[in-house]
Amino acid sequence: MRDFSLPLRAYILGLALLALALFVSAANLGGLNAVIEQPLLAGLLVAAIAAASSFPVHISPKTKVSVETIAIFATLLLFPPPAAIAISALGKFISYQVFLRKKWPNTLFEVAQTTLYAGLGGFFYHSLVSEPLTSVINSPRGLLTLVGVALIMHVVNAFLVAGVVALQTQRSLMRALVTYNSYDLPQQAALYVMGPLAALVAQIGFWALCLMIIPVALVYISFRNNALLRFQTKEAVEALADTIDMRDPYTFAHSQRVARYARELAINLGLPEDVVDTIESAARVHDLGKIGVDTSILSKPTALSEAEWEMMRKHPAIGVSIVGRFPFFRSGQELILHHHERYDGQGYPAGLEGDSIPIGARVIAVADAFDAMTSDRPYRRALPLRAVLRELEQHKGTQWDPQVTEVLTGILRQELEGQRTSVLLSSLATA
Repeated sequence: MRDFSLPLRAYILGLALLALALFVSAANLGGLNAVIEQPLLAGLLVAAIAAASSFPVHISPKTKVSVETIAIFATLLLFPPPAAIAISALGKFISYQVFLRKKWPNTLFEVAQTTLYAGLGGFFYHSLVSEPLTSVINSPRGLLTLVGVALIMHVVNAFLVAGVVALQTQRSLMRALVTYNSYDLPQQAALYVMGPLAALVAQIGFWALCLMIIPVALVYISFRNNALLRFQTKEAVEALADTIDMRDPYTFAHSQRVARYARELAINLGLPEDVVDTIESAARVHDLGKIGVDTSILSKPTALSEAEWEMMRKHPAIGVSIVGRFPFFRSGQELILHHHERYDGQGYPAGLEGDSIPIGARVIAVADAFDAMTSDRPYRRALPLRAVLRELEQHKGTQWDPQVTEVLTGILRQELEGQRTSVLLSSLATA
């Protein structure tokens, strides 16, 4: 566990001890021999959990969903708690050690997590239900029980995962929890619906359960296609932003650099990881609205006329009207709209002042200005870093947020003195 922080190690070990205590308590109540009585069914469920866990669908760079929920839910409905725990934990162990070859701390967390949410769901179900599953599904009370089991499984799982994310990223537990529950909830609900259906089919016969592979595969494909569409849409919008930058040879790769600068500034400001991600994604497409501005205006080597400035000032709103159609960029709309506001209220489009400007927009404004000053333009060469420092100091608190500007000037001073190396100078070197 050397790569894991002390609090994270303590968290994982604590969960492992809780999971072990839960399994021992369940085993003392009896029911573990159910695995021996139905070895074929137990083996199939172990294989299903291992396979599903080994091939999750990544719905964002940091979030994934697996159809293993179907098999685990079916397992705890078909077997007593100790047997359900053993089957689920073994499937997860095989996935993480045999197929994925993950580090032991990752495996330990996944096995403990599965033991806890499957075990608690199983205890809840078997403490309330004694009749066959067919009777449970045909009664309102039974359906309500199944909904309760699904909620327990989801909530316990969500809190356990959010705990790890919060410790890894140093964000609050509630922020991590919101992130976990912000993707594809309808599809996740469908997984819990299919769990009891799989258990019902299993009671018909082993081969009937094998047929469940077809609908499960369809759910998996739906998850995968949804995630693929999200990523492809993101890449297409970013490619469009790059194409707009290419209309002017002086702004080639401008949006890419601004996104990198904005991310580093946001991190140095100590903003939460999800806010940093939103700022970076908004910065990546902040000039998308320039698609509605004539190229002659964008590349004009002399001062713009008032009419030309009027057209230029429209590009943030045009950008928002475009990205607002794509869910991935919606959280950054406000940042795109206000990235040309000034701290003294003299910017556009709304003339916002000071802290009324969203922090992400203030970060992007500084990153945007830094890239403009350190890039060649038709009317001047790129400014040396010491001249950039003077400009930033001179307009700190008027054009740009003083706190954000101070972070940037601090980084630049350290880099000029050779005390650190960051993405700022490395990006300038490759621009």
